[in-house]
Amino acid sequence: MQNKTIWIIGGIIIVVIIALLAYTSYFKGKTDSTTPMQMMPESQMPTHKHDMEKHATYYCPMHPDQTSDKPAKCPVCKMDMERRM
Repeated sequence: MQNKTIWIIGGIIIVVIIALLAYTSYFKGKTDSTTPMQMMPESQMPTHKHDMEKHATYYCPMHPDQTSDKPAKCPVCKMDMERRM
């Protein structure tokens, strides 16, 4: 009986380890840690304060691909857009 319990616990541990390995390998590299400023092409990066104000855009924090040149609401989720320098 004790030998059977050891095999069951060992099997559960192996299944958990395999599941964790599969989970981490699947999601490896899927996180996007870029900030909106990092998404701006280098050629469009503002260099002076007045350029920064001229090139300021607004983006949705939940949908960074949704942008506007003035304060607005995101057309997807209706959140207020935040200013991007």
